[in-house]
Amino acid sequence: MKTNKAFSLIELSIVILIIGILVAGVTQSSRLVKQIRLASIKSMTLSSPVSSIKDLAVWLESTLDTSFIDSEESNGLAVTTWFDINPQTTIKNNAISPSTTENPIYLENGINGLPALSSDGTNDVMLINNLTDSFVNGFTWIGVLKWTGSGARGYFGLKSDYGSLNNLVTLFLDDCNGAINCFRVTSRTDGGLASYAGFNTPSFIKSDPHIISIVRRTNSLMNYDNGMQIGPTVNDASVAGIYRTAGPWAIFKYTNSNTLYFQGVAGEYILIGRAINDDERKDIEKYLSKKWGIKIAS
Repeated sequence: MKTNKAFSLIELSIVILIIGILVAGVTQSSRLVKQIRLASIKSMTLSSPVSSIKDLAVWLESTLDTSFIDSEESNGLAVTTWFDINPQTTIKNNAISPSTTENPIYLENGINGLPALSSDGTNDVMLINNLTDSFVNGFTWIGVLKWTGSGARGYFGLKSDYGSLNNLVTLFLDDCNGAINCFRVTSRTDGGLASYAGFNTPSFIKSDPHIISIVRRTNSLMNYDNGMQIGPTVNDASVAGIYRTAGPWAIFKYTNSNTLYFQGVAGEYILIGRAINDDERKDIEKYLSKKWGIKIAS
């Protein structure tokens, strides 16, 4: 005679316990791998060529423990301050949000598994209030970012007088008002358009993470996407007198007099007070490529 034997409560408890131990083991293993990777990234950051680059003005990045206020460094929380980690000076150019309604959000998995800041494209902005260098001999900006929105939400401000749209607005980066394959940089002189460079190219997919490099010399503007020069060199008048100290450098917004915000995620912001050479640019891009897992042109 064949009989069916049901599992006892003790047997079921043992099975559940074993499953729980296995799940916990997998979870802990995943966390350990993530922590090891992040520790490696932090070490890479501190030993990167950015630390020793001449004339480094601002260095903001999102993986170090010193990049944010500890209580704000958690997924989904608002960030009020993005600390400048420039090791070359004790006077820091921190990026600060003007009000609680304009704070970007901390994301644990912002860009390719690494922490980054998210801007909603509606009202998020940070200002580098202490930055007073006018960079009359040019400058270099290199950043890691990706657009996540559509429409006119592509603007990632670099400098603006924060209140004047047509006067002294100097340079901004956008995605050609939501275009999928367009990368655009504009540089203005007082009251007029000096350089306006919009490039439609299949290599530029705005929803992918990008390493954007902008090298502004005294009479030219050169733009790079993941190590590849985008479009021809744009020539215009001397930068002398264009870059003023009247207003702060802005992040995530064009100016204070319009609604041109950035909708996306940013992980690194490097500003150098001169036009760096190609070897220096490539060294920084290689570091960012390895750190953020973004493929660049060889």
